[in-house]
Order: sequence, then C-alpha cells, then structure tokens
Amino acid sequence: MFRVRVSAFRLIASPQYHYYNQIMSWSDARSFCRRKHSDLATVTSMEEAQLLAQTTAGLGDAWIGLRNDGPAKWLWSDGSGEPLPLLWIAGQPDFSGGCVDTIASGWNDYNCTTTRRNLVCEDGESNTF
Repeated sequence: MFRVRVSAFRLIASPQYHYYNQIMSWSDARSFCRRKHSDLATVTSMEEAQLLAQTTAGLGDAWIGLRNDGPAKWLWSDGSGEPLPLLWIAGQPDFSGGCVDTIASGWNDYNCTTTRRNLVCEDGESNTF
C-alpha cells in the first residue's frame, strides 16, 4: 500500500511592471496605480529589482511603492516589509524625503509631494495550487 501526500504550494509569479511617463506626487501615483493595476511597484527580491531596472532603463526617475513609516523604517505601499538594503544609491537613504524613486543607479528618498516624478505600477498576482 502506498501513501500519497498531496500538499498545496504557492507559485509566485513575477510581477509585471508598467512605467508611466506622467508627472505626479507619490500619493497621486499610488492612487493612479491602484486604479489601473494593483499598486506602485514593490520589490521583494533581487530578481524583481533586475526586472524593475530593465523596465525603467533609460526612461528617467520614477516613483516606486516604498515610503518612510517612522524613524529608519521603510514600508511598501501594499503594507509589506522592509526594502532590500543593497539597492540604495550612495548616501541614501538620507531621510530628506519620505518616498522613494528609482533612478538609473538605484533608489533615492525624495519629498513625497514633489510633482517632478514619473511612476512605475505593478500587476503582482500569485496563484495557489
């Protein structure tokens, strides 16, 4: 007699990032992304960081979903945890702003109310089997 164990596993699909060449504040960008997609871009692995970099290559600075939520505490707009520390550019975060944009060389914290940034949204879905 054989026993077969069946267990559910979760397959995480890579998010799809969408760059928009539209200038708005971080909160307006988040609202825009939540209406059209799921949220501003969230990065939870180096693979996702590479995908985000490919999506934004040569396109200019853009808001992502990372924001300051207290002294030295960063959260994603979807409520998930800390960012990957290796992605900050030299000298960042310097806490000069409460929201984060991605630039050619990494991430920079910036004033959330500035309207000089484009944005990157994501469609991040996972499937359970």
